Amino acid sequence: MSISREDVLDRWTEKQTSIRTKLTFLDPPPSSSSFTVSSSATATPIPLTSAQKEYDYPLTRLDRPEDIVVEGLRTIGGVDISFLPPSSSPTLDEEQLQEGVATIVVLSFPFLEVLHTLSHRIELSQPYISSFLAFREAPPLLELIAGLKKELESKGKLEDFPQVLFVDGNGRLHERECGLACVLGLELGIPTIGISKKPYLFPSSPLSLSSLSNPPHWRSSPKSITTTIKTHLRQRGGWFGLFPRPPPSSETPFEYSTEMPDYLGAALISSNTSLAPIFVSSGHRISLETSVRLTVACSRTKIPEPVRRADLEGREEVRRWVGERDGEGVVRER
Repeated sequence: MSISREDVLDRWTEKQTSIRTKLTFLDPPPSSSSFTVSSSATATPIPLTSAQKEYDYPLTRLDRPEDIVVEGLRTIGGVDISFLPPSSSPTLDEEQLQEGVATIVVLSFPFLEVLHTLSHRIELSQPYISSFLAFREAPPLLELIAGLKKELESKGKLEDFPQVLFVDGNGRLHERECGLACVLGLELGIPTIGISKKPYLFPSSPLSLSSLSNPPHWRSSPKSITTTIKTHLRQRGGWFGLFPRPPPSSETPFEYSTEMPDYLGAALISSNTSLAPIFVSSGHRISLETSVRLTVACSRTKIPEPVRRADLEGREEVRRWVGERDGEGVVRER
């Protein structure tokens, strides 16, 4: 008996809801954490009109690299998947691509030098479905990370296993607060940070406010989010929260405050090389503020080094694979 797509998505939704109850988006106490992160960050309220206050305009913050203090952190990891286009149809959409390369890199901190890399050629068993990326990519990534751990154990270098993992994909910035970085973090039991190049919208969530409201809500579309970012974030380390989560017991809309609300993610200018933002969110066992500060500390360009280096290594392995198969080819990335 075949299972319908609707039944599969219902089961996946239930699974995500269950996982969410086990996640924590707070920093562990120093006594139970291998590293700590602090900053003399400044919160700068934007002068608002009364109408803007009703639409919870963002509270901008600034975490300059020189103000960020990281203690105890020696190794950081990054994971990414690059896809292999089929030779017969190189223009297929990503959701139709099933073969690829999963890569993890381990970098030293603070020098961001590559210590270890491992890549697996993979064949994904699930299609790409928006908001269910973890069911497609978490299994091969977990197998890859287990392979890295086994390799480090065999070399007597288990101390090089990442203390924190950057993930090319969202964490809490997700419709059910359960993106790929969350699933990996829960399974691995280590802090994880989600990194995305695009803003996440919530098509079926109360957080998705109508673009037809008057005035339109700044979080109602990618364009309005981008416009707000360009207006308020103009230097490295500048960021503000996205999609404040109301307290569980509250049925009232979020109100503007100079206190830090419980945001699902943040828009961040991570380097001096680009004023284009990235979108950062906690995966598990780490706060949003610490996620942002570590991202700034680990970025030389727009994309933080752990994810950027994993992407480069994965692309190179795909090129080798394509070369073995049919000569020069194209590398696709998410």
